[in-house]
Amino acid sequence: MSLKLNIMRKLLSLAIIFAVLVLFSYCEKETKYFKDKYVGSWNYTREITKHNFDSIGQHEEDSTSFFGKISLGNANNELNIQYSKDSSIILNINELGLLSGFPNHYCNGEFEGENKIHLFLRWGGLGGFTSYDINGTKK
Repeated sequence: MSLKLNIMRKLLSLAIIFAVLVLFSYCEKETKYFKDKYVGSWNYTREITKHNFDSIGQHEEDSTSFFGKISLGNANNELNIQYSKDSSIILNINELGLLSGFPNHYCNGEFEGENKIHLFLRWGGLGGFTSYDINGTKK
């Protein structure tokens, strides 16, 4: 009888291990999926505003269009958002599609569904600032 009990314990252990492996592989696929839907080629428009409050008091505005991309970052929760030829930002994203990890408290952004993104990025100090208002549409 103890031989049957040992066999039953081993079979039960194998079944539990198998169930855990199946569950783990399912969770890994779900983790990848929530980022993958944003990855690809994007069309961006970028409106740039520059203010300089020194004695000259300059103000500039410009608008450009660019074909960029969104790719996976190095960490599990990162996206690399290339919004111009020479500019990109790496942000964190969660399962709900919410972005975080912006460089300062002035910056923000969000996805609107899977095919639109809006980013507002601003850098500067006491003498002025530069801001980017970026809108993207997935190709």
